[in-house]
Amino acid sequence: MKKNLLLIVYLSVFSISLFSQSAALVLNYFEIADEVLLLETTEQIKQQLIAELDRQNLDYWDESYVASAMRNKNISGRALIEQATALEMGKIAEVPIVITVEVLDKETFLEFIITAWDVDGQKEIVSDRKVSRSSITRYIMINASIDYVADQLTGEYGIAAIQRDPKVRKITFISNQEGLEIYMPDGEFLGEITHSVLNVTDREFEIGTKLLISKKLKGYRDAEQYIFLDKEKSAVPLSDLNKAQILALETNWTYMQLMGIGSGLRYYPIADWMYVSFDSYFYLQKDFTTEYGNDILHSDMRLLAGLYLGFGPESLFRISASIGAGVILTFPVNQSTNYTDFYINLLNISFELNFDDWAFYLRPELRIAMGIGEKNLLNGGIIHSYYIPPITLGVLRKW
Repeated sequence: MKKNLLLIVYLSVFSISLFSQSAALVLNYFEIADEVLLLETTEQIKQQLIAELDRQNLDYWDESYVASAMRNKNISGRALIEQATALEMGKIAEVPIVITVEVLDKETFLEFIITAWDVDGQKEIVSDRKVSRSSITRYIMINASIDYVADQLTGEYGIAAIQRDPKVRKITFISNQEGLEIYMPDGEFLGEITHSVLNVTDREFEIGTKLLISKKLKGYRDAEQYIFLDKEKSAVPLSDLNKAQILALETNWTYMQLMGIGSGLRYYPIADWMYVSFDSYFYLQKDFTTEYGNDILHSDMRLLAGLYLGFGPESLFRISASIGAGVILTFPVNQSTNYTDFYINLLNISFELNFDDWAFYLRPELRIAMGIGEKNLLNGGIIHSYYIPPITLGVLRKW
């Protein structure tokens, strides 16, 4: 639930910028000593720009959208509105247009220079310079200059020229799994998730493309996912990878050893596919023939090596085969003599119901007693009860 909530939060944050109208980044440099005049001029320019940009279907973005980049590059003052810097900030903000506004107090008049820049074409679209010698002409000149510049954005060098055939030009991958690596179907590396996102902007796709990507993360199972690119800037939430199976604890119960329980540890040298396990099973053999029966305690310990066959780790049903060896230690309750029986697991076939963190299995076992040593009870041969081999039922808790 937490993972899904995180994805919803990221999608809502990214949708603000990814799915809004195109925007113009507005960068200002005002050299006005009079604070009242500065406040009035700033507000008038902002309001008039918002109105005119809205008429051109452009959102107004101020320098807060590139504040981090400005700090990192130590940009301040008039340097912010210089051509190279303005175009660089436009690329960082991923907008088609940057508008720079310069207002200078020349004591006897105010000078306004408003310029629109084509970020994609890396060139100036239009620039206008006006001067004002009074508050009345200031208001008129500012509005006229902004109107003139905004009108050019639908002209030969404006928005019409910058807009291209609709293509997917930016993909934002969103994931909870930091460091997740993303690959194209041909194995080309696209990048890895950093701070929950990966932006891919160096390629184009047709809108409506259904793209198959591969996902990899150390300690997790590789997986593929289809993504649908339906917008020029597409946000794609990625499903989480499942952790690769490295360790598992098991609890089991075995037919022929009814009054007992076993536990064990599995280690997977090849995650999800090959395992080595050690388990120990304690059980009681009860003598019901007499009032004071000769009860016997047993400790069955063994080492197994197993391999999954065919069905992968994402499958609900899996089959594995294992071989190994074990020893049964026998302790009669009312006797001082103990017994030791060695055996080999010639072949075990395990039928497994597989879930992400848990699995349940049924395992018929072909055990052959070796009959070695002076004190053994099983002698030699196949271990069975009424021709039925030992059958183990178990549960695995996986990590």
